[in-house]
Amino acid sequence: MARPSLANKLRAIAGLGKIVLTRAPDISAYERTQNHPLLRDPKYGLDYEPWRRSHDVPNAYGLEGAFNEGHLHPSDLGRSAVPDSMAAEG
Repeated sequence: MARPSLANKLRAIAGLGKIVLTRAPDISAYERTQNHPLLRDPKYGLDYEPWRRSHDVPNAYGLEGAFNEGHLHPSDLGRSAVPDSMAAEG
């Protein structure tokens, strides 16, 4: 462990000053230089019906209903997080 000295304290203050004065990177400019694709209408996978149909696992783990049943999703905020089939067992 370094001994507390004036030189070490000044070095620490100088390092903190570098952090404070360093410019934040421009992420948009970086993505433009990397030619990242721009999505016209981005959607979460669970919000996109064709993806949900292709990724649905019927009777997963011997349970009734879809694989994703009971998982929280932003569109489910008004509904209960526990599926009706599980709430009846409780």
